[in-house]
Amino acid sequence: FFFQAEDGIRDSSVTGVQTCALPIWPHFANDLDNIRVVVPDLTFEDRISVHLGDRELVFYHPGPAHTYGDAAALLAGERILFTGDLFFNRVCPAAHQGTLKGWANAVREMLELEVDTIVPGHGPIAGKAELRKMLRYLEMIQAGARAGYERGWSAKQTADAMDLGDFRRWGDTDERLVDDVERAFLNYREGKE
Repeated sequence: FFFQAEDGIRDSSVTGVQTCALPIWPHFANDLDNIRVVVPDLTFEDRISVHLGDRELVFYHPGPAHTYGDAAALLAGERILFTGDLFFNRVCPAAHQGTLKGWANAVREMLELEVDTIVPGHGPIAGKAELRKMLRYLEMIQAGARAGYERGWSAKQTADAMDLGDFRRWGDTDERLVDDVERAFLNYREGKE
């Protein structure tokens, strides 16, 4: 059983790898060549509740963030949040389709939830302190990207100039940071940031 937010995204799931991912990350082409694309069984616009016995699992869509169809799942009674790719813990976030601004807003919304345990899409299980760190990282990328864009720098120049402190040591930063800056630049040109 597979779910995804945003009903309109379901159909694009079939071609998403070819039209969205491969032009940005051609080095994944061989890895994805024989992957069977599975479209979601269930889609929703804002939120949906699934009742499992006496437990309620709430899936919600925070708006475009990491991608257009991001969703998180909340077990409020157990105070557990499953974030999917909305939370990268100790790994450089990868801005695929959405906006850094939308993603930061989604993280702020998750920080308002009454949860103790957060299960990220990448990295170890965590709590709000780690989620706040990722928010700071997103904000630093936003600020650095904006400064580089306004100076007319390339995404690579901008990424290299960013003072990320300890975030520079987060996993996959060397591979993803330039892509994140390029996503921010695209959003600036399209008026989305």
